[in-house]
Amino acid sequence: MKSRNNKKQSYKITTVEQAKTVSKNYLKTIELDKAIEFGLPEVDDRYHIWRVPIRNKSKDMIGEIVIDAITTLINEKKTTSKELLESRLLGRKNGKTKNNTKNGTPKISNLRNTIGLGDSEELLAETPNESIDLA
Repeated sequence: MKSRNNKKQSYKITTVEQAKTVSKNYLKTIELDKAIEFGLPEVDDRYHIWRVPIRNKSKDMIGEIVIDAITTLINEKKTTSKELLESRLLGRKNGKTKNNTKNGTPKISNLRNTIGLGDSEELLAETPNESIDLA
């Protein structure tokens, strides 16, 4: 138990405001600081990281920034990429505009319990986005 407490004491980021400041500085470097807001950051003591949720101006969750609580470095492998954030901010998916309903809830597909046989790439290209829950 002692080693866990020693780890906590060595955190350079110990408050929500510090996590938001590091995140804001990161967003400035990728030039997205004006288009994004934050959710409530939380510390994950198991992995010694801070998770800072990223939201668009409509308050929709579009990704997260993961910060090493000990070193204050951004974990870029676990942080949502700039390209993905930009596409989510613009409502794009593979260059196409996103097709949402007015309140942001996904459309419900009319396909039920369907099994496709053939080349998976071709089948997925023909399948409506809202029709797959689990693969």
